[in-house]
Amino acid sequence: MGGQAMERKQILLAERDGARAASRQRVLEGLGYVVRHVPDVDGMAEAFVDGFAADVLLVGSSLGIDAATTAMAHPVLQRNAIPAVLVLSGSDSAAQGTAALAPFGVVDSDASPAGVDAGMSTALRLFEAQQEVRRNERYLQTMGTQARIGTWEYEPSGSLFHCSPFVCEIFEQEAVAVPDLESLSKLYSADTVDTLVRAVDISLAEGTPFMLVSEGATPSGKRKWIRTHGQVVDVPSVDASVDKK
Repeated sequence: MGGQAMERKQILLAERDGARAASRQRVLEGLGYVVRHVPDVDGMAEAFVDGFAADVLLVGSSLGIDAATTAMAHPVLQRNAIPAVLVLSGSDSAAQGTAALAPFGVVDSDASPAGVDAGMSTALRLFEAQQEVRRNERYLQTMGTQARIGTWEYEPSGSLFHCSPFVCEIFEQEAVAVPDLESLSKLYSADTVDTLVRAVDISLAEGTPFMLVSEGATPSGKRKWIRTHGQVVDVPSVDASVDKK
């Protein structure tokens, strides 16, 4: 028996085909899971309202990815971070494609009971790892906002620029329209941009971090002193709003 089954995970099994649902329920209960069967998306919602404390939503092949996507938008699943696992054949998985299946775990519909158990355990471990990453991202974002620190990173080879929401706030940019490197550089004087470029070149050549304090102007004309720490290659840069000199 797999580790997840020993924890008595509660599964909400959504499957329209009654015979297939009964077969899957017998397998899952034999593995130690607590199972409640519902026939469709409406049944999922009713189960949540009834207070069934599902740890996993298992969506059968008769409902498919569309039902799983609809269910994942349900506020109870989102609020409680309940993962959805799809039961699909190998050919169906290939037809859906990796991108479409990315939000879900997948269990092979033709798997033996041991294979189902292993598939469920793998899907749950992956989901828990993803949740941990999301929690850490939220913690970092909260800490950055409280400390008034924003982060950005730039990949010159692909001209890719990414920044945190607080960088947008520092530069008075709309978070929904994340600024690119060119638009942010226009908020600094030409001399400041040249200094930053030289610092990046030295950091790249010597493998050392850099720190600059420079004055910039927001679109509204407000002058701000921005302290920038960074290191080329692995460490994202950091901007912090500091008091005017």
